[in-house]
Amino acid sequence: IALSGKPVPLIEDDRIHEMALGRFEGLTVQEAYRLDHERMDAFFHHPDSFVPWDGETFDAVYQRIQEFLTELTTDPIKLIRHRGFPEARLPREADDCRILIISHNITIKTMLTILQGRPVSRLREGGPIPQTTLIPALLAADGSGWQLPGN
Repeated sequence: IALSGKPVPLIEDDRIHEMALGRFEGLTVQEAYRLDHERMDAFFHHPDSFVPWDGETFDAVYQRIQEFLTELTTDPIKLIRHRGFPEARLPREADDCRILIISHNITIKTMLTILQGRPVSRLREGGPIPQTTLIPALLAADGSGWQLPGN
């Protein structure tokens, strides 16, 4: 829908899927709080101390997204090429790349936390990201860092 028929490669990458919530999966916030108030308090207010029963920690999410962003910023064309797209459809240089990443709230908040150089403990700063929000991020020409809104 976002690209509405534009001839661009579409890549699915498991590293940017939503956080696995284990026993909390599919529950409302109220149901999850009733199940384990202490864990849910950590989930929403102390991400660095959240320990799930059988889901992911915020540290695990941070690590897989860090790996994705490192690959993306090191050589975006290589990332696309390894997904099997024909050479004719690839940009010639990384400078020609515009990449749209579509994911979920925690995943996007984790990306922003990493791009701002902040630790996992600060991941929950600021409110939730409203659905369909577009957050532009521009990588410096020398690859040294990211420019985000408000930076």
